[in-house]
Amino acid sequence: MTKLNVAILFGGKSAEHEVSLRSARNVVDAMDKKKYHPILIKIKKTGPWFFPRPRQKIDVVFPILHGPFGEDGAVQGLLKLAGLPFVATA
Repeated sequence: MTKLNVAILFGGKSAEHEVSLRSARNVVDAMDKKKYHPILIKIKKTGPWFFPRPRQKIDVVFPILHGPFGEDGAVQGLLKLAGLPFVATA
């Protein structure tokens, strides 16, 4: 069985950066590692994105961003433009 590559997008520029870090850790810890391969993508407080392995295949993105630029639809719009499927959170 092939594992699904799940990009965990976390951090960000908002005041809730630290909350996002904890949330991402909780999601990764709860993932079934037999089915899913987490790919951690951190957005630093200053804005740059850190990709551990550029050009790695991503099957779906799980955005775990809180506050502005995370819960306002901006990142989801970017993912739509890039043609990347993502987990919709409420």
